[in-house]
Amino acid sequence: MRTRKSNQAKRYRPSDLDPTLGSDEEEIANVAPPGGEESEDGYRDEEAGGTESDAKDAQLDLVDSSESELEPEEEPAPSRRNAKPIAARPRKKEVPIQVASARALNAVPDYPLDPSAKWTRAYTGPLKRWTRFHDMVILLYGDRDNYSRIVSRITRAWWDFQVLPPRPVHQKHIDLSAYPWTASTYSEEQRARLGDRLRMHADNGGSRQSSAILTPEAAFSSFLPSTNAKLTALIGGHGYQKAYLTQQGSSIFLSEDGSPASITADDVPVSGGWLLDVGGIVVAINWAPSSSQRDQLLAMSVIPEADQAYQQDLSKAPTTSTQPEGSVQIWKFPVERGRDGTMRPSRRPPQLMHAVCSLWGRVARLQWCPIPIGHDEVASLLAILCADGKLRVVEAKMLGGSSDGWFERVQDAMVTLEIPNEHTVAITCFTWVNWNRIAVGCSDGSIALWSLFPCQMLQRHPIHCSSVIDIVSGYPSQPSYVTSLPIGGVLTLTDLNRPSAEMSYNANLSVSLQPNLLAWSEVLRGYLSMWPTNFTANSTVSFSGLTTFPQPRHIMTVESQVTCLAMSPCNPFLLVGTSDGSLWSTNVLRKIMGYREKVNKIRIFKHEYRPAQPSPDHGRSRGVVRITHGYLPEVNDHPRANFTGKQASENKKGKGKKAQKGSAKKAQRDVEDDGFDNMDEGGAMTFATGPLIIEDPHTRVTSIAWNPNALFSCWAAVAMGSGLVRVIDLGVDGLGDAMENSDSPENSDEDMPDVDNEDA
Repeated sequence: MRTRKSNQAKRYRPSDLDPTLGSDEEEIANVAPPGGEESEDGYRDEEAGGTESDAKDAQLDLVDSSESELEPEEEPAPSRRNAKPIAARPRKKEVPIQVASARALNAVPDYPLDPSAKWTRAYTGPLKRWTRFHDMVILLYGDRDNYSRIVSRITRAWWDFQVLPPRPVHQKHIDLSAYPWTASTYSEEQRARLGDRLRMHADNGGSRQSSAILTPEAAFSSFLPSTNAKLTALIGGHGYQKAYLTQQGSSIFLSEDGSPASITADDVPVSGGWLLDVGGIVVAINWAPSSSQRDQLLAMSVIPEADQAYQQDLSKAPTTSTQPEGSVQIWKFPVERGRDGTMRPSRRPPQLMHAVCSLWGRVARLQWCPIPIGHDEVASLLAILCADGKLRVVEAKMLGGSSDGWFERVQDAMVTLEIPNEHTVAITCFTWVNWNRIAVGCSDGSIALWSLFPCQMLQRHPIHCSSVIDIVSGYPSQPSYVTSLPIGGVLTLTDLNRPSAEMSYNANLSVSLQPNLLAWSEVLRGYLSMWPTNFTANSTVSFSGLTTFPQPRHIMTVESQVTCLAMSPCNPFLLVGTSDGSLWSTNVLRKIMGYREKVNKIRIFKHEYRPAQPSPDHGRSRGVVRITHGYLPEVNDHPRANFTGKQASENKKGKGKKAQKGSAKKAQRDVEDDGFDNMDEGGAMTFATGPLIIEDPHTRVTSIAWNPNALFSCWAAVAMGSGLVRVIDLGVDGLGDAMENSDSPENSDEDMPDVDNEDA
């Protein structure tokens, strides 16, 4: 019997036999044992004595194979035609193996450039759509030693509230809101270190901030947006709205249901916040941190409406060089204690306390230092990013005992950060890592870490290939973890302690042109962002846990384009602003932990804008806005759950009577299985919910900010394109009994509540 050549030949490298030889450029040697010559068909001829026996064995093998083919059929049916003899198929000649070099065998194939080729950037991790509550808790928070105790407290505090956060009543809830994953003494220790460093910086002759006092007339004429035009606002409940005229600096006191209320009446309704007119477009907004029960400070960057006006000729559009004036307005919102003991917005109107003016260009981003200084004169450090591409840290001073606002022109900032020796690279975004560290994103795609005292760049790493549009750190529990979002690329998580080794990213390429779409959740230890996709009509927000970053979870899909989002640092509730002027809210904790459970979302209000009609006295009116409240909660479904579930039910109808058997509960569960669990999540996120509607740019929600102070954690500031800022108290009652019952001995902190009882 002849054997194949492939079974006889062996391959080896000379380096396998002699270690002294190299293996980089050596060739593979094919060696065959002696004896016998090859035939033309690639087989080897054995000795002549075995030829006859091999032929007999081949005939017996042919008979056995023909009998085995008829064994499965007991009674073969007679064929209508005479069976034709099957001719033996000629054997193909084997192509002789070519001798190749080791480099050719170890070469990496080229990356496929054909768009129709299979996508190679894929990741399948441990987190699945059907993962239950307890398994998900281990995946998301299992890296902490006491995770079970902390998650149990978080779940008991906020699980029963689906759309709006509860007001903190007990001290236990206030401490949980302020320090969910850190020690209760963390803030005091950091404040003491910041005070010591500032005193050391002043004693060593460090750079000081130089400024000059401005008059209100000079400030409004040169630096702050100023307009005398009035805006007509339709406010009130559905069916009985009234028109109110507002102008720059005026405010309207609102009740809890969003209707205007008189502050001089004897029976004042429960305060719901204020509607403030700043007379321009708010591009950045941020609350000042505070540990006391005093009035709250809100910093805003306001630009004139002409900066974003439509231009017929782009050559005549204003540029950065023609707009050197910039300012930051700091407003004070008075507080008062309500009947239930919680802190609520006061009936006194808000007041412009301080304005930081400069000639560095428009202020694009601003953030307060997370640790307040605590002196009577200085509120905190404020970082501002100006149009010249430099980041500056200034002191926001408050004159003690002054009831009127004052205006300051800063000539030299306390600290100035810029990329050294690279004039073409500008800072595009930044985030506080701690009180003395700031991480910045640059226009060349790199991120850098800076120290403030002393001022020096500690590290810089090339992360992206395009400009970084957003960057957020995991302060305070995970300050070294920084997430960056480029204009074009992938959402990346970098550990600044080990930047060359610890890095993770989402495999889906994304295109991001809108800032303020990345946020960190301190309670849930994860990042909120848009679903990573290059789909232009993307309106889906996702959650990426710190331990499962490449696997985002669907949170909410809205009806129009998302323009901004904000995650509260004191509770697991998310606010989303859209281009149609809507403000949405939902509980992220319940959405990511719930399994096949209906979770709700709510539209808090909707803002609509109509420009003023052209008239000879145009400029006296800025247009008309309408703000509607009183929307009911909606089911926060997966974007394609209803569509795929309906398609699955239609397929089941065509299966006959067998599909109609069984209980209604089992049939509904089958529909959910076929329409939800087996659905590709990546394709589902790019499914448009409806036609895109282009709204007026002044209708959109421009910026959102949650209050970071635990006592005021239910306060939120929402800025709209018309120049109105809504400061609203979103807190609901009902947490006092829940927190009081959780203190009973029957409820242990280590025992997490059973949230999967419906699916048991």
